[in-house]
This record gives sequence, C-alpha cells and structure tokens, in this order.
Amino acid sequence: MLNLTIAMASGSLAVAAEMVNNGVDLFSSVAVLVGLKLSSRKTQAFPYGMYKLENMFRDAGVEMKLSQAETLPGGLESLT
Repeated sequence: MLNLTIAMASGSLAVAAEMVNNGVDLFSSVAVLVGLKLSSRKTQAFPYGMYKLENMFRDAGVEMKLSQAETLPGGLESLT
C-alpha cells in the first residue's frame, strides 16, 4: 500500500513497476508454499505423496515472472 501511495503521489513508473514486481513475487511465493504443503500429503492412491504438485506450482510461479517481464516495457530486452 505504501508503494501505491508513493507511486501515485510522485508519478514514478519505477515505484509502480516495483509494486507490481513485489505483488507477483508474493503471489508466486504463496503458490509455491501451497504446492509444498499439498505435495507432502499422502493418500492411499499416492502413498509416497503428490510430489509432482510441487513442480507444477513452481512452474506456475516461473510463468508468472516471465509474463511480468513480457508486459513491462522493454522487459524481454532486459533479460538478454
């Protein structure tokens, strides 16, 4: 919320971009934590746990970061 207030008051695109970056980081971290929690569950159908869920959630987090880089101006150029 502080970033949003500063971005609106100053009109700084850098602060706004950092706010978006922090939001995506938070969302992807929560997604990975949920994936870790779900992957440790053991059921009769999956006696060793559902470890593949961890990989799926991790890949979703990576995809979110890549899509964020694509949407920001000059995002892909900054990766190379």
